[in-house]
Amino acid sequence: LRSRQAPGSGAQSPAMSASPARSAAQEKVESSRRDAEVKTALAAVETGGASSALLVGKTQQGDRVWQDSGSEEMEGGRLKRWTRVRGQSANQAVEWEEAWWENSDAWGYRELGAEKSGRDSSGSVWTEKWVESLQQDQASGLSQVLRTASKWSKQGSGEQWFENWSEDFRSDAQVEKESYKWAMRPPSEVPPEGHASVWHEKWGESWDGKGGATKWTDKWAERFSFEDQGEMKWGEKWEQKFGYKGEDVGVKQGEAWSQHPDNEPYRRTWGEQHLGSGRVHKYGRSSSGEVWDVTESEQPEYERAPSYGWDQALFHSRELLNVALRRRDGRGCVRK
Repeated sequence: LRSRQAPGSGAQSPAMSASPARSAAQEKVESSRRDAEVKTALAAVETGGASSALLVGKTQQGDRVWQDSGSEEMEGGRLKRWTRVRGQSANQAVEWEEAWWENSDAWGYRELGAEKSGRDSSGSVWTEKWVESLQQDQASGLSQVLRTASKWSKQGSGEQWFENWSEDFRSDAQVEKESYKWAMRPPSEVPPEGHASVWHEKWGESWDGKGGATKWTDKWAERFSFEDQGEMKWGEKWEQKFGYKGEDVGVKQGEAWSQHPDNEPYRRTWGEQHLGSGRVHKYGRSSSGEVWDVTESEQPEYERAPSYGWDQALFHSRELLNVALRRRDGRGCVRK
């Protein structure tokens, strides 16, 4: 996920950084390790006399693995086909579970999803989930590809990390994307100077398919109170909207703020009104006494259309498009 910076705002704010419980590289390695573990376990499974719907096995290393699968009726006439795998390490220190599924109806709804979770004897827990679907929006009648994902982990020390995001692609070129993530150090850990105990970041972007584009971000952080220093908070946010009232016409605005036990609260706001024909009105003020209000010549820069839209979403959803639809007589599914 990308970190958004204010475009041309000139606003300055303190660092907003904290080490997440798991880095993206660590998550990728961990996910690959678990995927390999599942495949190895299932390949090495020795059937333990269970029914055909449930496999109970043991790897050469002594890890135990269970797998079962089935189908269930869902709301709206949808049929969900799922598989679930659970495992436990030989020393019983780690337990994990993974599930994946297909879901569809007889009228074009298709869905793919997966979910993973686990815990270990040190007190660490983790979970992640993603879902992708192709459906028709009932209000507008437009076809849309929806994607959502979320991850959360917590170390035994209390360190945490969370992230979720969503994407909505529509057949009339509308696109909406949003994300939220936060991380927290162990509550008793004193952060390095200028770093946070907990931080948050939200961002979003959307296009209306007619030339209008919006982008925004909101970041804030907190350093807990310790013996060496009192509680500190700081943050910044910005938003820009262009193209809704004409090409190159729009507005940018933002704010930076901070609270420090030894200083007065700080706040700085700024804005830009792009009037078209290369004219822009810039204004702002801060609690430290800054004030400005000028009109200049400047051409705005903004994405008039997303670089990744409806066509790209469909192209990269081959597996989703291959999900079998339910037969209209209710007898199983058929690929169309």
